Amino acid sequence: MVYATGNLTTGRYNPTRLPFNPQTGHELSATLGFTYNFANVHTDYQNGIDIHLDMGASQFLTKQLQVGLVGYWYNQLSCNSGTGDRAGFRIAGAGIGPQFGYIIPISNDYQGYWMEMYG
Repeated sequence: MVYATGNLTTGRYNPTRLPFNPQTGHELSATLGFTYNFANVHTDYQNGIDIHLDMGASQFLTKQLQVGLVGYWYNQLSCNSGTGDRAGFRIAGAGIGPQFGYIIPISNDYQGYWMEMYG
């Protein structure tokens, strides 16, 4: 499997700026990705190429506690292949569910983050 990531900037970078609107406590995020899998030479099987979109919208209730909704959309663009492929179908799906997050202060320079997502 090959996985690469990147980002498109949506504003000026400022290392002291919080990743959400501190006046309203809103945070919105999305990630779009494609997955390509190499063939398994032992089983002569290769999964198809897929696309997925992961999204989140949350509200910070305090500077540390966050609640919101997360969701995903997944679609396999090409069929699986190889002599090990017996079905020849593609998979698609979507889901949505709640998320809970908590920022754990460790020091003035470091923090941890705990998140639960159900989707």
